[in-house]
Amino acid sequence: MKTLVFLKLLITVIFFNAAYAYESPYEYSYETPNKFYMGVRSSSLLVDISGVPDANTIGLVFGYTSTPTTAIEVDVNVYDVLLNIDWTTVASYYAYRSEGDQYIKYKIGYLTETLSDNIISASDSGFSYGIGAGLRFDNLNIEYEFVTVEQDANSSNINLIYNF
Repeated sequence: MKTLVFLKLLITVIFFNAAYAYESPYEYSYETPNKFYMGVRSSSLLVDISGVPDANTIGLVFGYTSTPTTAIEVDVNVYDVLLNIDWTTVASYYAYRSEGDQYIKYKIGYLTETLSDNIISASDSGFSYGIGAGLRFDNLNIEYEFVTVEQDANSSNINLIYNF
């Protein structure tokens, strides 16, 4: 059921933005951006599970811009939540950034998380979404985003993205 709701939401967002993006392709306030981008992030994992502390890390963001407002994005983060336990997240998202030098961003996608130590490893995956805002410069974006990782965990991220 959760997967069906996610697929319906994803299809609705993609078709809505595709129709909106191609309604009048020559009225963009800026040129079509460079296709590929890569960035680093400072991320805080906010955990609402007793006995598990919040964690901070540096992560990576990779993306491909398909239209001036839409992109496919991959995020990778490794959090050190306890002494020997790593919480790794890898996610792929459909991301939307509004036009202009100051923009809002939302993204929806699929996230896989792994908790591991030296002896055992456990994985889970599911729907993930986020919202944020950013500033666009020539080849550089600075963003803040708040992303739902799972039911009991969210991440607060500051991204520095370079557009190739």
